[in-house]
Amino acid sequence: MAAPTTPLARPIISGTTGQDVLAVKRALSRAGYIDWTQFTNVAGPFFMDAIHKFQHDHKIKPAGYGPHTHSVLLSTHKKGSKDWAWDSYSIGLEHAEYVLLHTTPEQRIRSAILQAAQNIYAHRESVAYSNRRPFPLYSMGGPIPAFIDCSGYAIDCYHAAGARCPVSGGSYDGEGYTGSLLSAGKKVASAHYLKPGDLIFYGYTTRPSLAFPYGSPTHVAVYDGNGGVYSNGHHPMGHYPDYYGLAINCYVTYNVVP
Repeated sequence: MAAPTTPLARPIISGTTGQDVLAVKRALSRAGYIDWTQFTNVAGPFFMDAIHKFQHDHKIKPAGYGPHTHSVLLSTHKKGSKDWAWDSYSIGLEHAEYVLLHTTPEQRIRSAILQAAQNIYAHRESVAYSNRRPFPLYSMGGPIPAFIDCSGYAIDCYHAAGARCPVSGGSYDGEGYTGSLLSAGKKVASAHYLKPGDLIFYGYTTRPSLAFPYGSPTHVAVYDGNGGVYSNGHHPMGHYPDYYGLAINCYVTYNVVP
């Protein structure tokens, strides 16, 4: 079985703090270079001593934890085992720190919007379609909403991602609707100008009301960044191409960073 791979989040020196430090400590422990304990996320003297011992044993010039040491540790087995020193948990920690350090706040939030959309979509059979207000607000790791409509779904994805509220007035109160979503964003000419997590609006109102003027959209879906949308227009919700039979009213992009 090939050795695991994960990019080096950054070089680690004495005093470095982060999830990547925990990841390397775990891998070093599994390789037999540091005693297993309740590790902190700080690169202290015992950690640096373990790094230098590992480097000595593998004929690496003693220094901080850099690309060469990382590559060799990835190819090291767990002590007394055919398993690798880097397990899935260590790799997950390293990857999380890499993403944190190599993406912008906007990229992280937009990724989280899509993650929330996918989380709810994965439980679509248990989510009733309803336009009741207030609708339940979804938080990452929390219970899936028992009921939402199309605009509630979009707002919940933003709420779970910690994004700037996408409704006019800027309040996550479970009362937002398609019209308040439309007025809080910026219309663009086509999907080409959208980013993951932006919204596409569909349909045209023919029976106007105070909340829905004539010609205003009747449905909204979350753009997946790859030519598709997560749409909660009925039960169960769907994942479709951005043009899937409903007339597109407009494309709207949002400032998602609080």
